[in-house]
Amino acid sequence: MSANAGASNAGRNPQGPGQSRERLTHFLAIPLHGQHFTPLPPAYASFKSAVAQFAIDETPPPDADADADTRIPPGAIRDFNTLHLTLGVMSLPTTEQLQTALSTLESLDLRRFLPAAADATTTDPRLYIDLKGVAAMSSAPSRIQKCGVLMIPPVDSADATSERLYPFARAVRDHFVEAGVMQLEARPLKLHATIVNTVYCKPGKGARDSKRKGGKVRRDDLQFDATDVLERYRETVFAERLEVDRVQICKMGAKKGVEVVGEDGGVDIVGGGYEVVGSRLIWPP
Repeated sequence: MSANAGASNAGRNPQGPGQSRERLTHFLAIPLHGQHFTPLPPAYASFKSAVAQFAIDETPPPDADADADTRIPPGAIRDFNTLHLTLGVMSLPTTEQLQTALSTLESLDLRRFLPAAADATTTDPRLYIDLKGVAAMSSAPSRIQKCGVLMIPPVDSADATSERLYPFARAVRDHFVEAGVMQLEARPLKLHATIVNTVYCKPGKGARDSKRKGGKVRRDDLQFDATDVLERYRETVFAERLEVDRVQICKMGAKKGVEVVGEDGGVDIVGGGYEVVGSRLIWPP
């Protein structure tokens, strides 16, 4: 089977949970970390500070009195430079397939996927979003009590006069599926910025010692009861009017950033995140 044929089949065949598919290598995303800006715009800087505060508040010392079953395991909180909204995933193992995906992105006029604002008098056509609260991937109580992933859900900014984020995201995703370079997911699109994921915990670091069996860490060992965390952050505003200005193709597998101590004594993470292999502005200069 040729590379193009493989990509075409991947685009047409819906993939549901548990179904086998080709090894995923890349994903299409809206970045939320702002690493592409110099300097970091105020809305992004505020978002970064809010995420840093979340990490501080939810990473108690090992000898803290907090119930171990409700504590987010060490290593599960994601670095700010990894935050993004995934539009879809791709299997691009060959140079030819990757180039096809990049050409698909680079040829797009992303403005045509962005719905016009309902208010015809607006003078700013750009897309802004808010990020508020923390949620689990499932609202089922059993999944919240044994949780491994927490996310911050995005919505159109509070001053928006119509829904634009989801229509834009769906339109871009559907274009890539139709082009045959993206997996067609059976599940509806659920945009989210993953802020906690226990899959990144290292054995012996995030697991509760009392639950370890024979030196091995089970998946259940890294899960926690997120009930209290969800309630604490239900009304927390992490970001307001964060501008969405581009779509990127990134390589799977985040890299670790470097800790740098600033003049004020604060520690910042420089670099890291997902490798960007292609990027397209919504409003090119």
